[in-house]
Amino acid sequence: MAVQIIFHKKDKYIIIGHSYGGQLGTLVARMYPERVEKLVLLDTIHYFTTPSQMYLDDIRDKFTEYFSSEKKKKVTGPPRYTYEEILSKVIQLRRNPLTRSAAENLLKRSLILLDDGKYYLSTDQRLKYVINPKHDSRYAIESLQKHPIQCPVLIILGQENVAQRYILRPILNYLKKQKNVTVKYVQGTHDVHQVDPERVAPLINKFLITKKSKL
Repeated sequence: MAVQIIFHKKDKYIIIGHSYGGQLGTLVARMYPERVEKLVLLDTIHYFTTPSQMYLDDIRDKFTEYFSSEKKKKVTGPPRYTYEEILSKVIQLRRNPLTRSAAENLLKRSLILLDDGKYYLSTDQRLKYVINPKHDSRYAIESLQKHPIQCPVLIILGQENVAQRYILRPILNYLKKQKNVTVKYVQGTHDVHQVDPERVAPLINKFLITKKSKL
């Protein structure tokens, strides 16, 4: 939907994206540089890279999980929960548990009330099994060199999410060297912007009001 709006309108946009949303925002900024004024990435760096020896296993696993989920959904329909059940799932099934307040904020955008008083999530479950473009760090960096992000970029990373920084270290090191990219670290997990927004908001505000790319 966001890509359709950017493609059809002539306005300039500021994109703020978390996790996979930030990865898609990066792609849009590279595809339509004339339409994106600034880009804020919340605990995301780039699509995860895939070593060549894991290429087929990774794709096969995603397809297996997807077909299993679709088969189950055809038999039972979308999962239905009481409010407290679905709230508990959102809190506990994240990589790092959310606070109740943060989980309730997330549910506001995707919770659908059914006639029997139960709820289901409108989120497309296929996003659990998305297959990202398959490439290694070398290809990713060469691609960024050939088709760079042209707008000012702010990357905010939770210090407790070390796996991402380890896997994508070559790409992060490359981005840090770019004049239009600012990388900031805050204490927190992958969902720090939800759990402790006061740690993230001042950095975003400063980035948005300044005319220079560096904070």
